[in-house]
Parts: sequence; structure tokens; C-alpha cells
Amino acid sequence: MRYDDDWTETGEWSFSESVIQRFLPNSNSGGAFGPDGRLFVTGHDHAELYVLDVPADDRELKHVATVPAPIAGQGIAWDHDDSGILLGIVRARHEVVFMRVLHSNRSIP
Repeated sequence: MRYDDDWTETGEWSFSESVIQRFLPNSNSGGAFGPDGRLFVTGHDHAELYVLDVPADDRELKHVATVPAPIAGQGIAWDHDDSGILLGIVRARHEVVFMRVLHSNRSIP
């Protein structure tokens, strides 16, 4: 689900089977809408980000890319001062990780 600043629901979608399979054996850990309008999500088990398009007329998110990431199994957030920086954590090492995510006109390199 997506909410606005007043916590009013503005949309509801489901994950594609390809992303659900990447989440196994657990589930989704976190997600954040990127500056390009795409949804970036993580699972609990793999060191990767799943990049998703949010369709206007379909209820299933489109899996656009799987991107290696130096985090695994935690939520993420975009840096409000630099739209290309995504933050995550590595719980085992008690570290906050800053990742530069390249995006341009809704395309992932």
C-alpha cells in the first residue's frame, strides 16, 4: 500500500512472482519510492534491491531489475539531501550503509 502525508491510502499493489521467489525463504523487509517514481524494496535474505515499476492500471508491480546491494534483510530510506543516495543497514555489523543508486528517466543501468 502507498499512503500520503496524512496516512490516506493512495494505492495498493502486489508483488510479482519473480520478486516473491527472491524474498524466499522469508519475506519483504522494506521499501521506499525513489526519486524516479519507482519502488525499491528489499527482502530479508539476499544482498539485493528489487526495482519495481508501479503501474497506473494494474494491481501487480512490474519487476524491472535486481540490483546487488551491500545490505541484506533490512529496511531502506532515501537521503532527503541527495536524491541518489539510499541508506540501509547491516545489523550483524551495526553499520549504516550509504549507497549511490544511478537512475535517469526511469531507467536503471
